[in-house]
Amino acid sequence: MKNYRKSKSKFYILFAFSIIYIGSFFVWEKMQQKLLSQKINSIHARTAKVEAENQRIDMKILEITSLNNLEETGKKRFGLVAPDIANIVIIEDDLKK
Repeated sequence: MKNYRKSKSKFYILFAFSIIYIGSFFVWEKMQQKLLSQKINSIHARTAKVEAENQRIDMKILEITSLNNLEETGKKRFGLVAPDIANIVIIEDDLKK
C-alpha cells in the first residue's frame, strides 16, 4: 500500500511539473511572438519612412531635371540665351537618307 502511494505521489508530482513546464513553454512562446510582432511593426514603420523619403527624393529629381528648370538654370548660372530662329542650323543625319 505504501509503495502504491509513493508511486501515485510521484505520478502527481511528475504531472504537476509537466503542466508547469508546458505552461512555461506557452508563456515563453507568447512572449517571443509579441517581441517578433514588435520587430515587424518597427520594420514596417522604417520601410514606410524610407518609401516616403524615396518619393520625396524622386519628386526633387523630377523638379531639378524638368526642362523649364534646366533652361532657367542654364540662363542664370551659365549665362546661356535662347537662340534666334535665324541662328539655328539644322544638320541632317546621313543615316536617314
